[in-house]
Parts: sequence; C-alpha cells; structure tokens
Amino acid sequence: AGLFAAALLAVAPATWLASARLHSDTTGLCVLLSALALLVAGLRDGSGRRMVAGAALLGLTLGVRLSYFPFVLSAAWLVLSYGRSQAKLAAIAFFLGITIWLVPLVVNDGLAALAGASVTQARGHFGRWGGTLLTEPELGKRLYALADGLGPAAFGFWPSGRPGWGVAAAIGALAAA
Repeated sequence: AGLFAAALLAVAPATWLASARLHSDTTGLCVLLSALALLVAGLRDGSGRRMVAGAALLGLTLGVRLSYFPFVLSAAWLVLSYGRSQAKLAAIAFFLGITIWLVPLVVNDGLAALAGASVTQARGHFGRWGGTLLTEPELGKRLYALADGLGPAAFGFWPSGRPGWGVAAAIGALAAA
C-alpha cells in the first residue's frame, strides 16, 4: 500500500499542479493516502491498531485540508461495513485526531474568531475567488485561468505576462524527450 501511495503521488497530476504553488493539496493528499492505507490494512487483517491509527490520521487530514471531508465519509462507510466491531474505537481515534489541531486553534484565537474566519473563507472561496462556476461564469476566463494554473506546473511557462523564456524551455524539453 505504501509503494502504491508513493507511486500515485509521483504520477498524479494534482500533485504536480499543487506543487507549483503554495497550497495544502499535496500535504493533505499524502496524509489522506497514509490514513486510508492504514485503515484499509487494518480492516483487511483485523488489526485494530492500524485501523485506529488510520482513523486518527483521517482526523489530522481535516486539519491539513478540510475539503477532503468526503473521503472521511467514504472511510466511515468502510468501517461501518467491514469493521463494525471496532467502529467506536475508530470514531474516538478520529475525533482525537481532530482535537489535536482544533483545540490549539480555539485556544489561540477563540471560538468566535475561528467561526468568523471560517465563514469568511467559505464565502470567499465559493463566491469570489475559488475558481468555481459561481465565481467566474465566463468560459473563456475560466479556460485562461486553467491555462494559467497549468502553465507553470505542466509546461514550464507562465502565460499571464510573465517571462516567455519558459515556453522555449518547454518546447526544448518536449523535443529532447
């Protein structure tokens, strides 16, 4: 499972795209794949320790990348379907994983400030700058933004008026390959 996760990270386009900019996607994906690998291994061989470790890492995953919550739902379905006898222990471990990152945030900033920042972030991400259909309904601008994001990661150039030498380097790299 570990080799598969490493291979997947090495070839997954999301890894390379996210690595071109400072985002939590790659780190979150690494923690998520580790958590799922432990969880599935624990379910396969009946190892409560692996399943608990995987559940705790899933809780930590939400601290790294909250948008990976749908994977938590899938993992919960797996635990309830195949590891029902250890579901309570897995749930405790999951909430412990959340507690590890959530309590320091609440203590440092306060619950009201954290809730306010969360609402502001959600409104901005889904309503102003998140790149969804709601934030940019015009197809041409969306395709340009996609090319702008893919340029540095996949092709070695920056299309938004940045230096054009990367285009020549990308063409040279493709010719050499």
